[in-house]
Parts: sequence; C-alpha cells; structure tokens
Amino acid sequence: GLVQYYRKPNDGARIMFFYIQLFEEQIKREEKAFLATQVAAEPGHLETLLAFAARAWRRPLAADEREAILTSYRVDRAEGAKHDPAFRAAMARVLSSPWFLYRAEQPAPGPHWQPVSGDELATRLSFLLWDSIPDDQLRAKAARLHEPAVMEEQLRRMLTDVRVQGMAAEFGARWLGVRDFVTNHGRNLKHFPEFTPAVRDALAEEPVRFFADLLVNDRPVCDLIAADAVVANDLLAEYYGIPGVTGPQWRRVEKVSAYGRGGLLGFGAVLAKQSASSRTSPVKRGAWVVQLVGERLPKVPPGTPPLPETPPDGLSVREITERHRQDAACAGCHVRIDPYGMTLEQFDALGRLRPAKDQKPGDARATTRDGVEIDGFVGLRDYIAGPRRKDLLRELAHKLTGYALGRAVQLSDRKLVNELTKTMVDGGLWSDVLLMIVRSEQFRCIRPASTAAATFP
Repeated sequence: GLVQYYRKPNDGARIMFFYIQLFEEQIKREEKAFLATQVAAEPGHLETLLAFAARAWRRPLAADEREAILTSYRVDRAEGAKHDPAFRAAMARVLSSPWFLYRAEQPAPGPHWQPVSGDELATRLSFLLWDSIPDDQLRAKAARLHEPAVMEEQLRRMLTDVRVQGMAAEFGARWLGVRDFVTNHGRNLKHFPEFTPAVRDALAEEPVRFFADLLVNDRPVCDLIAADAVVANDLLAEYYGIPGVTGPQWRRVEKVSAYGRGGLLGFGAVLAKQSASSRTSPVKRGAWVVQLVGERLPKVPPGTPPLPETPPDGLSVREITERHRQDAACAGCHVRIDPYGMTLEQFDALGRLRPAKDQKPGDARATTRDGVEIDGFVGLRDYIAGPRRKDLLRELAHKLTGYALGRAVQLSDRKLVNELTKTMVDGGLWSDVLLMIVRSEQFRCIRPASTAAATFP
C-alpha cells in the first residue's frame, strides 16, 4: 500500500507530461499550417496592393508601374526583410508617389484644348463634390463620363451621398471664411467662459451642415441668403434661443427670422469670427459683407489708428465707430463698410442675438451708400437677397468656378461665370449650376502647357 501511494503522483506526472507533448505537437502542426497559409496568401496581398495603388493614383496602372511596385517588394525580401515590413514599405512607396500626392494631368499635346481622360475627369468630378477620390462606381463609369447623360447620372448620384459634405466644408465654409473657426475664432475666453468647446464645434459645423442640406436636397442657390431656415441640433438651437428642437441630430428648422437666423448672414461662426476679441466689430462684419457682394476694398491707409478694444465709458461700439469714420482718410471706405456692420449690432461678440433690453434704439439701423435704409438682420438679409442679389450670386459664381477648375478664374471663363450667375438669379437649383460647370469645356478639357492665360478679378 505504501508503494502504491508513492506511485500515484509519478503516474500522474507521466500522464501530464504525455498530454503536454501532445499539445506541443498540435501547436507545431497548427503553426506550420498557419505559416503555410500565410505564405500562400502573400501573392493575394500583392494583388490587393496593386488594386489599392490604382485607386490611390485614381487611374489604371501601367505595366511598368505594376512591375516597379512588385520589384520594390521583392528587393526588400531578397535583402532579408519579412513579408510584413516589405509589404508596408511597398505601400509607403505608393502613398509617397506624386501620382497620389498631386492631381497630375497630362497636358494637351497640340495647340488646342483637348478632353482629359475619363479617369482624370472622374477625379475632377469627385474632388469637386466630395473633396476625395472617386468611388468604385464612378471609376467604373469613368470611360463614359464625357457622355452628357452619364455625367449627369453620376453627378446626381453623388449629390445625394453624405460625402458631399466635402464640398460643403472645402468650398462653402472656406468661401465664408469660417473653415478654420475651431482653431482661429479670435474669442477671448476670459471674457466669454460660456464659449465652451461644444458650442464652438457646433458653430463651426453649422455652415457645413447648411451647405450640405442645400446640395443633398437640391435647393435653389438663392436659399443661401434668402432662406428663412437654419440647420441645427439641440445644442445650437438652445444657443440661438430657438425652441422646439430636441436631440443631437442635425435638422432643418424653418421660420427662424424672429431669432435672428436664416441664411448665411445668421451663421454664429461668421458673426463671432468677424468680431474683436472682446466686443463686436461693425467694421469687420461690414467688410465681410462688402466682400461677399463682390466689392473690393483698398488697403488700410498707413498710420490709421485701430478702434479701442474696450469702448470708453459711456460710448457704444456704434459711437466709437462713427467717431472713427470722421477721419477723412477713413471715410471713403467706412461709408461702404459700416452700414452693413451696424445692422448686425443686434448680435453680440459670440454671435448670439442680444436680448431686447440690451439693444439701444437705432443701434442696428443704417443707411447704405446708395441711400437704402436697413434695419437689423432681417433688413440686411432682404437687401442682400433683393437689390444686391445679383452681385452676391455673381461673386459666388466666380468663386465656385475657380474652386471647380482648381485654378484662378481667367478671362476665357467670363462667359461661364455670366451663365452661372444668370441661372442662379433666375432661381436655378444647385444641380443646374453644377451641371453647367461639369459640362463646360473648361471642366472637361485641358489646355496646352505652353498656353498663357490672363486672369480677371
């Protein structure tokens, strides 16, 4: 019995050792099978890399380009690199290529404009609407994009895609000067502790959401200025004092004039950015409106004193601005700028509508240089959407043409800009305007490299 007692532990150890051996053998078999599977998958990885390169370069790869990518991988493997680092190095070469980093196009070979290739046209269309590379469906139709029906089909499809926010941000927000609002808002946070990161981000997102709503729902271009609507979520609606908006989702809210909103003039990001660091600035806001309608302002005369950051006791921002305008060297510009800025004095430095008790009678009333009396935000919106509508839309057409073509607008583009302006003034939809651009010779063709062209303002 004593001998059997001491054998039991030894038997158990032998059994345990036996199972460990079996487990090790199983692991080695599975490791060998896994490594074999991994090696067998390597050619597929390389084919996927070539497909990725074609998508990243936005065109089919030439035979020598395919071979160059594969050769770079093979050289690294021959020098002792394992599959993963050699594959990553090959991918890095794809992403560091000028074909990925730049939107390169082949210039026209002869003395006349020539149509770009289907892949180049797909890239132009995709970056116009999405600010990104073509998707698989657009690439599949690239060879037929010069056909008007195919181009229209793809444009309308792409306008309903959420990626149209790329155009809303890169064109819309940049045109309004608020693309960098999150990092360059100019707010003195010591004076405005209520300007929280959440509020800042919502203000920055509003213009993008508004533009995207216009594009996705194919609204009239004139809605940019004339719409009595805002696109907001619950946080922004509360900030603006608009009731009845619940939930974090963004949605279009109608009939908001009573809350100082509607169209691009009511964007809080614009009103906040076009302010001084701790107060409003009728001069900055007015200058922004002047440029919005296409007027050019001369440079500020040297030695012109700035307005005080903090108004002297007893004086309003309007009063110190009027004193500044009495300087003969400043009056010529300020008679154009200040009336627009004064009408926006209903809003504080954070773009919020001031309570009625904080608004002095007449502070938001002004007379323009052409003798039109404007009272407040609604008056300014009606004036820009009415007598100055063509001016604003012509400036929009000019900027949109330059954005779509990826270059400065030239004298040869004047006819296109005029046609776009007329379509916008006549109530044209965003799809109407964009179809005119993508069907134009400028968008579909490329000029010879030696051709010099003059620009026009």
